[in-house]
Amino acid sequence: MVETYLVYNSVLLFSFLFAYIAERSYDVKVEMLARILSALVLILPVALRDFRVGTDTLTYVSVFQSGSNVLEHFEWGFLALCELLKDWGLGERSVLWMMGLLTFLPVCMILPKKKLSVSMFFYVVTVYFLVLSGSRQVMSLSFIIWALASLRSKRHPRLKYCILVLMASSIHTSAFVYLPLVCIYKLTPSPKLYGVLIGLLIFVVFTFDVVGMIWNIPWIMESDYGNYAISRYNSETELGSGYGVAIRLIFPCLFLYLLNRIYRRFEVLPLMGFICVAYIFSYLLALQVAIFSRLVACFLIVQFMLPCYIFQVLSRRYRVIFQLMFVLLYLLIYEQGIATNLRILGSGLGVTPYTFCFQ
Repeated sequence: MVETYLVYNSVLLFSFLFAYIAERSYDVKVEMLARILSALVLILPVALRDFRVGTDTLTYVSVFQSGSNVLEHFEWGFLALCELLKDWGLGERSVLWMMGLLTFLPVCMILPKKKLSVSMFFYVVTVYFLVLSGSRQVMSLSFIIWALASLRSKRHPRLKYCILVLMASSIHTSAFVYLPLVCIYKLTPSPKLYGVLIGLLIFVVFTFDVVGMIWNIPWIMESDYGNYAISRYNSETELGSGYGVAIRLIFPCLFLYLLNRIYRRFEVLPLMGFICVAYIFSYLLALQVAIFSRLVACFLIVQFMLPCYIFQVLSRRYRVIFQLMFVLLYLLIYEQGIATNLRILGSGLGVTPYTFCFQ
């Protein structure tokens, strides 16, 4: 267990340090090198882990070996990636290398330079164990971050956005939820309107059988996700103290509350407000039925792309206190994740204990 804590905390420390170097550097070459090194720190444990680390890792190795025999269960983009790696004569481990590369490199290169170290810290503590468990969803999320960045392009931003979202969807179908957002990406509702919308969603979710309505939508039931309606994952969520829920809802709620201040100081995509609302809505559903935690994962970008803006618009009197408080809270959640995600299928993400492939 000591080695496991050492590996995961080293990943957190060195990715943060290289991100900080990139953030403070005035030399473009040094910045690029530091970003690449930060990505490399994240990739190596993912690529060099034993196949037993992560609940879905052996599944992806099996997909690589089976190829087209599992066509109906996996998205064509991921299967095409596996076939390409086999055509190059590479072995099963190349899947982990490529998944790590496509997951972390876009994020490390695209995240804004301002407060990059803050974004990197919250990125690692939020999604790293999901990637180790073999999550294609986090891999597709990297393409979504790329797609959001493309909306700042002066030439054909919507076209670029749609292409990248479709690429993300070819890896994990859940990324399709971002496609309709292209129609409203320039809308800028006020914080009060967002507050009314969230209040309405809370009322609807806890008054009506929204989950049942969703399962009754024909195209959802006919898709792969329809299988979850009759699986063990379609069960009532077991809540603990509720502190974890409150902590994970603070950033999107704070962002919406401070929206006017943030817009005055930064060129933030108006779309981020709608993504916050979508995150809160999906979390409300996940509080009722466990399977909707998959929907929450679609909008995890609010956990690591928003803090850098939130901290900078807080008054100087409270800024340091808030930063330290949230860093400690998320660090405790990260450390707890190491202890609880035991390598037993059905017991968390199966990332503990960590072992290298050569051990």
